[in-house]
Amino acid sequence: MQAAQRLAGEHVADRLGRAVADIDDTIADVRATIYDLQPPRKGSLVSEVHALAAEAGEVLGFLPRVVLHGRVDTPVPALEQVLTVLREALSNVIRHANASAVEVTIAVGDEVSLVVTDNGIGLAEMSGAGNGIRNMTQRARALGGDLLITSARPRGTRLEWRAPAPAADPPAAPTAPAPPAAVPPAAVPPAAGPPAAGPPAAGPPVAMPPGAPGGADAVPSGC
Repeated sequence: MQAAQRLAGEHVADRLGRAVADIDDTIADVRATIYDLQPPRKGSLVSEVHALAAEAGEVLGFLPRVVLHGRVDTPVPALEQVLTVLREALSNVIRHANASAVEVTIAVGDEVSLVVTDNGIGLAEMSGAGNGIRNMTQRARALGGDLLITSARPRGTRLEWRAPAPAADPPAAPTAPAPPAAVPPAAVPPAAGPPAAGPPAAGPPVAMPPGAPGGADAVPSGC
């Protein structure tokens, strides 16, 4: 009889334990869903990262630590994906990790890296994070990067997302202004030449001496 009561008690306790675990999972899902539904904002990357951490802190019950290195406001394509990946990573922590501490590190150099570390239950006990991990992996590989998830020490999980950060294109050199269009010279009328030559002007009459042919005393022949 005592053995039966003991077995019954153990069975009830096991069922209660599973029920409590299910309730905890449901609460975590609700909190993560509320976190995921936060509307996106438009600001600098630094302000957005801190805002995401603050939103996650409201659900987790503590504020994740944020560490930034390098040129985090450099306009490179990989940084445009960082906020989306960070939201997914923090959502996974909220849903599955049961952590009491989270650190977010973003570094920008020759590549962009995002590292999210927690002190939760670790990979061995974590389940249901497959879709989020797959999405983050696809985003990294689309940019030529990758996602690596390992166990943290002494416990927890370390997620590292990396993608190349090509150098920003240098600003275009200023274009020299076009030279002004050449103005054609004004037409110059041709210079007036000397007047055209006409018949010579008649000179004064010439007096002919008497006896000269054609003179006054000339006698017509045959007289």
